[in-house]
Amino acid sequence: MRIQLFLFVPLPKTLETEKVHNELYYDPRDIDISIFQPQSINDEIHKLIKNNPVVFTQYYSFHSEVRKRYQYIDSLIALVCASMDNINDDLRGKIKEYGFLKLYDLFKPEIAEYRRLEFLNPTSNKPYCDSDLKLCGDDLLSSIQDLE
Repeated sequence: MRIQLFLFVPLPKTLETEKVHNELYYDPRDIDISIFQPQSINDEIHKLIKNNPVVFTQYYSFHSEVRKRYQYIDSLIALVCASMDNINDDLRGKIKEYGFLKLYDLFKPEIAEYRRLEFLNPTSNKPYCDSDLKLCGDDLLSSIQDLE
């Protein structure tokens, strides 16, 4: 069985979103990088999102302990996915042994630093570049490989 790890994204008109509807706020720094490409969102689109929260709830966030603790989990997933071709059986075993949540806790400072880079920063206008992401992913995987 494969388990995918994502933070809850409030989708329009769902029961789960209704539970947090009054707590939703718009902050481009909080948008999951898997659905947000800053260079393709201009001021007009930002205004559209801000003025229509019921339609664009997936771009909104809310406060919770889980969201606070795993603020950059989307970056970890993006970095690992970008470097999938470099995951050998040994590394795959380490990822399974530790699990993504433990790896996130172990490498949170590094992941937060990667997130500050322009191409992973949701408030940057630098184009999202797969090769940059792959280089950072390779670096992170190398650190995971070195775990004892």
